[in-house]
Amino acid sequence: MKWPAVVALCAAAVHAEEAGPFWPVQSDRWALGAQITVIPQWHPGFHAAYTGANSLRPEAEIATSTTGTLALGVVPWTGALVVLAPEMGAGEGLSGVVGAGAFPNADIVRVPSLPPAPYIARAFVSQTLLLRAGSEPPQVADDEGRFAPGPGRLGGPAPDSLRVELAAGKFGINDVFDLSDASNDPHHRFLNWALVNQGAWDYCADVRGYTWAAVGGIASRAFALRAGMCLMPTQANGPELETDLGRANALNVEATVRWVGGSISLLGYRNKSFAGSYREALDRGGTPDLAATRAVRAKRGTSLKVEQELGAVRAFARLGWNDGRTETFAYSEIDRSLSAGATVAGRPWGRPRDALGIAGELGGLSREHADFLAAGGRGFLLGDGALRYAPEIVLEAFYAAALLRGIWASVDAQLLVHPGFNADRGPVPVVAARLHLHL
Repeated sequence: MKWPAVVALCAAAVHAEEAGPFWPVQSDRWALGAQITVIPQWHPGFHAAYTGANSLRPEAEIATSTTGTLALGVVPWTGALVVLAPEMGAGEGLSGVVGAGAFPNADIVRVPSLPPAPYIARAFVSQTLLLRAGSEPPQVADDEGRFAPGPGRLGGPAPDSLRVELAAGKFGINDVFDLSDASNDPHHRFLNWALVNQGAWDYCADVRGYTWAAVGGIASRAFALRAGMCLMPTQANGPELETDLGRANALNVEATVRWVGGSISLLGYRNKSFAGSYREALDRGGTPDLAATRAVRAKRGTSLKVEQELGAVRAFARLGWNDGRTETFAYSEIDRSLSAGATVAGRPWGRPRDALGIAGELGGLSREHADFLAAGGRGFLLGDGALRYAPEIVLEAFYAAALLRGIWASVDAQLLVHPGFNADRGPVPVVAARLHLHL
């Protein structure tokens, strides 16, 4: 398919949604979907004792991001799924997407500004092998009518079946691990990085949030065990992925136990990359420079997640940790993270497709990481030139209103306390609007 055709199809999908309600275009063998999301964000001026190269700017600013996706999924034979999903992004994040570990817009992940050029976000094949059949038919689109291309989400057997899951190709590794019905979707729910995903999980990805990976697992209604190997970027927050697996790779393993309306998951990961050491950079004296210390190193971390649904309420809590010795390489500069929150479907007030959410996150740094920043060091996200360390705190609330089938409008408010883990800066209120359209 030529890129002009992709652009035309995305535009046609948006035009169709403006005209009235539409269901996803799908059958039991294929699905075609498209989405576009526009998010303007604003923060007022705030107190800052000093400002560095990687600081959230203290003067008032506004930034708008736009993403559009076209996705085609095909079920060529029983249990198989092939997905191709080109994507386009445009706009920018606040302050060039630096200055806070828990950055307030997850739809602009780690890209300072996005030129309006298409790229392949997902291109993968998955296979599900039934060990014991469930009672429900397979689905190509998800329960809310969105085409959500991710291994284990589309075209597979029903959730109550015992099955083996395999997938390989390009996708977001967070399509498979650390999944949360209450928080994972920045197009409908929370916007902050540390609430959409586990903040201390430095998950393998290029600068746009995707990687090449192979994953496999066994799952049923009561449990799931999944593991995946994926490519790391060649440099921190870089656009290119390292194909030499002896030099760099990432391993993720997650076990989940489910009960009626809830689950508990334990995720562990190990990232091997050509990365710098905070302590070695400090020991060299002067302004610490991670580039001078880079070598093949491993970063390890873990995360515990609990979810529970009670009527219209979906609640979640996450506790995450990584060793904090090796530079953050792919997601966010957070070494310790505790988050919790809930979303409420609008059924109690007669709007079942609306959602209200409130959540918070408490983030921290390792001693080496904090000392590195205090001495004037910079990662790809943080670096105020100095640091009076304090835990970073984020509070977020949103309301998403379903206007027509496939059209949502949201308002979102966040408060960042000690942005960049710095008691000399902030607090910073951040206000956003969000318009989301999907086929």
